[in-house]
Amino acid sequence: MKRRIAAALLAVMAATAAHASADWWVPPGDVDRASLSTLDELETAYAELAWKTFIAINWPAMEKDGNPYPGPDTGKDLSHDGGAYVSVWEAWPTAEEMFGPDGAAPPPWGAPRSVPPACEERGAQGGDIVLQATSKGGDVASEFVQAFRMGPVPDQNGQYTWFAIQANKAMHDYIVDKELYNVEGQAAFGRAADWPRGRHDSTGSEEDAGSIFVKGAWKVLGDGDVSGDFHRIESWLYNPGDEDAGIPPSCRLESVGLAALHIVHRTNSAPQWAWATFEHVANAPLYEDAMSGDLPRDSYSYFDTSCIEGACEYNRLPAHPWNPDRSGIAPVQVVRLGPVGAAAAAQNARFQGEDPVKGTVFANYMLVDTQFATVLGAPDKGVYPINPAYPAGEPAARFLANTLIETYIQGLPPGSKTSSGYPVTPGDRAGAGGGAERMTSNCVGCHADAVQTSGFFSNYVYMLNRAASRSK
Repeated sequence: MKRRIAAALLAVMAATAAHASADWWVPPGDVDRASLSTLDELETAYAELAWKTFIAINWPAMEKDGNPYPGPDTGKDLSHDGGAYVSVWEAWPTAEEMFGPDGAAPPPWGAPRSVPPACEERGAQGGDIVLQATSKGGDVASEFVQAFRMGPVPDQNGQYTWFAIQANKAMHDYIVDKELYNVEGQAAFGRAADWPRGRHDSTGSEEDAGSIFVKGAWKVLGDGDVSGDFHRIESWLYNPGDEDAGIPPSCRLESVGLAALHIVHRTNSAPQWAWATFEHVANAPLYEDAMSGDLPRDSYSYFDTSCIEGACEYNRLPAHPWNPDRSGIAPVQVVRLGPVGAAAAAQNARFQGEDPVKGTVFANYMLVDTQFATVLGAPDKGVYPINPAYPAGEPAARFLANTLIETYIQGLPPGSKTSSGYPVTPGDRAGAGGGAERMTSNCVGCHADAVQTSGFFSNYVYMLNRAASRSK
């Protein structure tokens, strides 16, 4: 592992000299895949793409009429206000805004956020940031429940983690232009989605960046949290409640810190998208460190350091009812089952220690790993098609999980057995002697099932399935 990290560091040294003149607020469009020949080179390139995208979309957002606008304020940098600001991606529209319950067209790009009546009653104004939750069948779901309703993730203070899915202008405009925001529009569209792609020879225009969507995880800052270590915003936390379950609507203003961020980027070299996931370094320890008791940190946001060496159950779903407003919520003891990738670790060392990240709160964030297709069709003018013999593209890394966004489906610890009785191997893959693979979370494999309401492939984007029927 150390040798791979050292090799990856050597591979990026030549690129660091260009940092000083970079317009960091411009998202990169792609990697120059034609110039890359080895897996190590590809991993390094996509890890660099991930970090540069992370920097660009976390740049301070512009303001228009006192509200955040989804464009970079080039007069500021990542050190602005100690990291307490609304970034570019946080001003992007949310999935709820693009797919409303009445099937109406989304608001125009850059329109101020609307706020729910329950938040207005508490003093929220149009344009304020709101993290929302929806309620179904008595269990509060969606924006503080992970994908596929795996469950909420309470931190060490018993506060739920809040999630939000947001998309850039290329995706917003594609949804509007093709009228994919309602069931009728998707039926009329009648084919697979083909989201705009980014290009490696980008001129710096927004169109050259391609399609990007993100899923952010936010923690409520409270006891034991060093707020100055987080990128943070003031946000209204809205729970519409559930009348059948006796859960009333609520809305409260809290300071929340960014705990994790998925970045998914469609480019000419990545038709199955380039997947990257970032986390705050204080989220949770590696499984092996937790079991040995040899922890690299004194405290974590989602792990009790007094409960080590297997003394507590970890990555276990919390008890019902799932309602963030109830009292006495027990924390989840979270551990990371997969290590940080070698190329990701090398890029972390590079970007955390240099401008524009060095000395800012963003030096407290790390790239866990990237996932991209390794087998594609022959490129045509730099555009790579999906190889029909390998529709998923044989992705690398093979598995990818975020401790907060895929807490409960990361995989199994070494030494355990599956429900079928197969032993779990110590490494990431099953050996020649049989056994089960330890890691199971796979971004490409999971999102390959994403379809529109019409049944056509949505090209790895689940949010199209949120479309409602147009109100008459």
